[in-house]
Amino acid sequence: MYFLQRLLSALLVLLIIAAAALWIMGGKKKENQTSLEFDASPEQIWPYLTEPNGIGQWFGGLVSIDPITAPSADPAAAPAPPVRRVIQAADGTQKEYKDQILRFVPQQILSLKSRSAGETITWVYQLDAMVDDRTNVTLRVVKSSSGLDRLLAPLNDDSFLEQVESDIRKMKQVVEANKLSENSNGMFGAGTTEAW
Repeated sequence: MYFLQRLLSALLVLLIIAAAALWIMGGKKKENQTSLEFDASPEQIWPYLTEPNGIGQWFGGLVSIDPITAPSADPAAAPAPPVRRVIQAADGTQKEYKDQILRFVPQQILSLKSRSAGETITWVYQLDAMVDDRTNVTLRVVKSSSGLDRLLAPLNDDSFLEQVESDIRKMKQVVEANKLSENSNGMFGAGTTEAW
């Protein structure tokens, strides 16, 4: 009986240590910064960051998204309402995010804080105009977990940062391909679009 009590106590201590280690590891933020040069002007890129049809052409797993509207310039005005975004994971499950606009400077900066149960992601898109209608697009992403998601984060096979890299490259391809289409037929988003 005494041996069994000691064994259970040792197992309990090990379980507590493992949970504490998972909690500490799950508290680490996942961060990424990517810069790509687009063969397009900031004005040509901006709709792909703010309009549902534009975003839907490159954002991986996007099921639906509300239009992103500029917050009021009046500091006393109410903040812009959250943007609802639904993402479908590779396993078919869907997750809803509420995106709060942190900063909105047309054709220059878009910053959003996305929240879903147990997860917060901050997105900062910065567009720097260059010569010859080219633009350097910098994307900075910070993801953190809380609650049960924090405890389980180290156990999940999270390909989030790889998806971010893939998405920004796809955005570049889509913007540049549609820029060529615009030049030849004068339409925004010529090519594949989805109805929202």
